[in-house]
Amino acid sequence: MGARPRDRSRTSDGTNGVGWWPAIVIAAVSLIDRIETSLLTGVLPLVQEEWGFSDTAGGAIPTAVTIAGLIVALPAGYLADRTNRKNLLTIVVASWSVITLASGLAVSFAMFFGTRVVLGAADNLDIPSQSSLLGDYYPPESRPKVFGLQRMVYFVGIGMGSLLGGAIGQLVGWRWAFFSMILPGLLVAWWCFRLREPVRGQADREAATRARRGTGGTGGTGGTGEADGHDAPDGPEVLEGPAEAGGDADAPEGVPDGAVPAADGPASGEPAFAEPVAADQAAGAVNPLEDGWPALREQIREIFVSRTLLFLLGAIVVLFLSLNGIFFWLPTFFVRTWDMGTALGGALTALIIIVGVILGTVVGSIVGRRWHGVVVGGRVLAGGIGFVLGGVLMVAGFASQTLGLQVGLLIGATAAMSIAIPNHFAAAADCISPRNRGVGFTFTQVGMAAGSSFGPLLVGAVSDRTGELAVSFFALMPLIIIAGVVVLGGRRSYEADAARVLEDSLSGR
Repeated sequence: MGARPRDRSRTSDGTNGVGWWPAIVIAAVSLIDRIETSLLTGVLPLVQEEWGFSDTAGGAIPTAVTIAGLIVALPAGYLADRTNRKNLLTIVVASWSVITLASGLAVSFAMFFGTRVVLGAADNLDIPSQSSLLGDYYPPESRPKVFGLQRMVYFVGIGMGSLLGGAIGQLVGWRWAFFSMILPGLLVAWWCFRLREPVRGQADREAATRARRGTGGTGGTGGTGEADGHDAPDGPEVLEGPAEAGGDADAPEGVPDGAVPAADGPASGEPAFAEPVAADQAAGAVNPLEDGWPALREQIREIFVSRTLLFLLGAIVVLFLSLNGIFFWLPTFFVRTWDMGTALGGALTALIIIVGVILGTVVGSIVGRRWHGVVVGGRVLAGGIGFVLGGVLMVAGFASQTLGLQVGLLIGATAAMSIAIPNHFAAAADCISPRNRGVGFTFTQVGMAAGSSFGPLLVGAVSDRTGELAVSFFALMPLIIIAGVVVLGGRRSYEADAARVLEDSLSGR
């Protein structure tokens, strides 16, 4: 009996043969992005001391970043759906180093403010390409892990930026905190350049074929969603069918159109791809979409057919508004409340962010993977529960009069809220057609940017009015809990939305 041909479309690690290197590089992009942006939180007291601006002016910096980000967000998604995404990432990441250098060389608050706004605009160019690439490198069952890694390091970068900014600023001056990130940024840009561009929709087509063979139907998330896009019917909380989109069924003998990931990448860990059917797809430039506003408008219409995505976008706005509003001012809160230096204030903030986000993201990835296809809207449910629990723990944390207990409760709150990070972004990828993911993730980026930037402004403005940062933090707590309750409304529509995307992928959409 001859040996069974090796399935080159799947590997035991769930990466479709590309390995974890692309996920690591894209995570490194998020890490460098957040470190460079968040250096300001650690050095903010020092910069305020040099130029004497108010808390409201300090909080307005990320708000101005949002405005710049909104200007470039839709063009960024448009480009991500029509150009070579890894080359776009390379250019954007390299530009960050130049802009960060300019921040360290600023001679006035106006100049410094301007460089941060330009950096914020550049930051918003990369997210659609990052998310679109992850969706094409990895199948649905692996997305909580890779999107969890991407978003986890995003928040870890906030903590590291605060830590590095506070420590370097106190030791050798705040300008050197910005100079320290130039070479790391250029290194990550080189890694992006060395990536291979995947064929759009390949992972979804293979997942849809496995689901069809494994369940005998067309549903992609466990056999409960309807391919026509209508809501899944009411039923028991536990679904019937395989726990994953692919289940344990064998992959198809044949190969869907497009590039096929090689089973074993080169020794360097870079993914290798077999020659695709179309040479222009190999170049990463082809997505069969027309150019111009009418085509873009049609993409937006297709994206918002998904009701689940609307719920997720609302939750993402509140998540980033709350966490970034708190994390931006947390080092300053520790300095003022507990009479400590910027280095210790930055270190405690980094501890809360890094430990809390890593813990919550790991737990969220595990829960999201196990509940996916087993519990109705499992990924959405996990995130909603994390929101509610996180809001309650956050209230308890800022009400504490003991530093150690306060730090512990804030770590717990951050961990609970971070459960939503891998699940909400993986669920969003599941509910957006591969050909529209660049523009689709533009809207998640707009939500992230809006929350991230208006959160610090809101906290700063309330602080100026009340004289207490803690009061500003408490103002955010009801939003977190309400968002957790509201997002659960997306549970029922998720199954049908995700099944429709897998079905569309088989038809080449």
